[in-house]
Amino acid sequence: MSAVSCTAPARFALAELLQIVGSRLSHQPPLIGDVAVPAHQVAGEMPVHAVLQDLYERDFSQAPYRTASGEWLLFTSEQVARWLALQDGPVDLGSVTVAELAAFGPATPAAEVKPTRPTQAAVDLLVKALSGQPSGVVPVLLVRDRRAPELQLFTLADLPRAQPLVRPIGPAPGEA
Repeated sequence: MSAVSCTAPARFALAELLQIVGSRLSHQPPLIGDVAVPAHQVAGEMPVHAVLQDLYERDFSQAPYRTASGEWLLFTSEQVARWLALQDGPVDLGSVTVAELAAFGPATPAAEVKPTRPTQAAVDLLVKALSGQPSGVVPVLLVRDRRAPELQLFTLADLPRAQPLVRPIGPAPGEA
């Protein structure tokens, strides 16, 4: 999953794109669990250097982790960049943990949804979240079934995979 950055004008263009894609979803919409990306879960106490290596190998920019209170947060490469920008001199990424960097960037998913939620509803959540985010912050949906350990993430970067599941703009087949 590649990192995506949004400026204020680009945010409106992205919101418009999300609305167009959302309007094209078929009457029997695919489920968000069919298009979201399996997440690589990490632990808050893991050293940042180990998690960064895992993310790099998977071409991901973020990973979910559970706090001691049970809340799901996201560790992101953006948090690392913001933390590094504030450091003077050499740093030791082996001495800082994932949880310590939560304060250095957005860490909370925009929403948590079940994998059985229609993709249209997830796209609508992204549109809503995008309009409320500060510039440069990209919303992420945490997709999970509370009865299963697997997690998935859905972001703006995942929209192209949903494209084969949408119908062309205009009436649905059989409508006129």
